[in-house]
Amino acid sequence: MAVRVYDVHRNLSTIWTYRGKSPFTTALWHKDRLFAGNADGEVLMFQPTAYWFRKRREQLIAELYNPIYFLELDRTATQLLVCSGSRTTLLVERKAGQWKLRSHFDSPSSFAEMAELGEPDGFEEPQVLATSAHFLDEKGLIVVGYLHHGLWKYQTESGTSTLVWGPDEKIGSTALSPDGTALVATNIRSGLDWFRVTTNAKWKKISSSPEIQDSNSNIPLPVCFIDKGKHVIMGTSKGYAAIFHTKHGKKIVSLDHGHDKTWVTALAFCHPPNKLQLIATGDGNCGVDTRIKVWITDADSTNTTSFFKDWSLLLVGVVRWFHPLTVLLRFLMRVSYHVLAIGGLTFIVFRLTPANHVENFQQSFATFLVKSVASQGMPAKHVDDIRQSFSTLLAKSPIPQPSPTPERISSSLAQSLSPLLEQSLPHTPRTWRPRTRTLESFAQRLSSANKKMPLSSITVLSKVWIASATDLSEISTTDVSHSTSTADSSSGTSAADSSSTASAADSSSTASVTGSSSAASATDFDSAAFATDFGSASSATDFVSASSATDFGIAVSATDFSSAASATDSDTTHRSSESGIWNQIFDL
Repeated sequence: MAVRVYDVHRNLSTIWTYRGKSPFTTALWHKDRLFAGNADGEVLMFQPTAYWFRKRREQLIAELYNPIYFLELDRTATQLLVCSGSRTTLLVERKAGQWKLRSHFDSPSSFAEMAELGEPDGFEEPQVLATSAHFLDEKGLIVVGYLHHGLWKYQTESGTSTLVWGPDEKIGSTALSPDGTALVATNIRSGLDWFRVTTNAKWKKISSSPEIQDSNSNIPLPVCFIDKGKHVIMGTSKGYAAIFHTKHGKKIVSLDHGHDKTWVTALAFCHPPNKLQLIATGDGNCGVDTRIKVWITDADSTNTTSFFKDWSLLLVGVVRWFHPLTVLLRFLMRVSYHVLAIGGLTFIVFRLTPANHVENFQQSFATFLVKSVASQGMPAKHVDDIRQSFSTLLAKSPIPQPSPTPERISSSLAQSLSPLLEQSLPHTPRTWRPRTRTLESFAQRLSSANKKMPLSSITVLSKVWIASATDLSEISTTDVSHSTSTADSSSGTSAADSSSTASAADSSSTASVTGSSSAASATDFDSAAFATDFGSASSATDFVSASSATDFGIAVSATDFSSAASATDSDTTHRSSESGIWNQIFDL
């Protein structure tokens, strides 16, 4: 009634379970997909996973009238053969996960082709039961084994059938070798029959491997190739699984599963990426005492015969220990993996983004700024200095996305300065004052130092930044060549000449603030008090707005483009911002 998946890498703990409405009769693995058939004639497809966020619902891909006995995929895993009762059905995967019925292959109609056997009068034909089916290397051909009717070859396109062998023996199950050149069948009573796959109309049995079964048993026994086709394993009705060598057909070892009356009716083989190989054996007549045993060996074993004969069963244990922290750790690792992958992808995309728009923006903004400053009557020398300073700053600053226009930058800077300008210039005409008040933190920082900032500096800054957003003819402010603190155009109020600062610093250093050439409590056109020259920035802002630090030409922490505000030299910065053996390992 249930299908379970065990993790061979974690002590064979159960990682996935599905409970159905009817007993499951067969199962087939292919990579991450599991196909299973049940007694109600349903063929289901699952994608088992241990992760709850990746779990998917089961998919019903076919619904037939008889119990499903056998499933087989072709090499491309896009065609599926299903044996159900007397009929063999071919399913084709048109799209991922979408299976469609292609054709049915009906059972042989009569014993007409076997009349030479001379059956007596009144003979009643036995029930037709398909026990296995395989895709042949010949394009469009399949072979189907029947319990009482031998081996038949079918054309998948036309549906025509040909008897290739039998019915000399009952065929319980068959297996096709990995290279497609040999077929082996269990014959219910006496062991294995070996056939060579050919293009001839009739196949011949090349050998038999005796394995006499209990006379009271009449059950189909499973068989499959293992170890890349070097060996064949067969279930028995005597409580063990027998392994045969394909080269000479002799039995080389037996794997004890249960007592003498136990039917080993289920087999599976797995070869993980490491050197180990796994075999699973299951019984079918023990009811609630049904067990599954898992066997392990080293794939690099050279002397296979003695290797199996000298086996010693080592019970690693039925340890199905399961710790919740293990699941949590795996989940966190999976999440971290996806986060890192997304982050790396994002980084690559941004690194590969063309930078042409950056150069275009720098050129257009520099042109716009120079025109704005030049319209205020600034000397050409200072206009060139501003152009050079901003070109340097723009080259080192990140470009916000999307690329802003000069008008947007000017408007944003005007909004940033508006609270300070309204406090410092109460008599300035309202026609050119920005009406939108934003960036409160920036305004508070500047207003706290407003007493130290002379009106001339504010006037210079306002004319530079606000010019483009105003009607220039309406601007009426203090003459830019004089300061309200009675500073002349070349010296500060603290008796500093044009080449020195109030704190006895040389012409290239700063006192408590820095400027283009000198700084005091008031500055001329070439200086700035508590504001840096046009090419400086202190607390790393973008050049659209200044929230907690600076915009293009204003530094809250009063740092020069190449110097720090704490009385450093122009070339020195104190606060710069650089940026084998078959061993039983499991018994369930």
